[in-house]
Amino acid sequence: MNTAAVKTIDAGDLSIAYHDRGPADGRPVILLHGFPYDTHSYDEVAASLSSKGFRCIVPYLRGYGPTRFLRDEAM
Repeated sequence: MNTAAVKTIDAGDLSIAYHDRGPADGRPVILLHGFPYDTHSYDEVAASLSSKGFRCIVPYLRGYGPTRFLRDEAM
């Protein structure tokens, strides 16, 4: 299970939720899921990479988890 706290960032019309695991100054790795999976598909991979010094960023793509549109008028 992913132990990284869920963070959010506002990006255009979306508030994107993501897990950020590993050292902040580590070489970044972005892990993207697809249907029907979510961020937990990468729990083991993110744990392994972060233990090797990589910073793993795993966003919930639109329609998954707590990622949301910021305005009701948006798509």
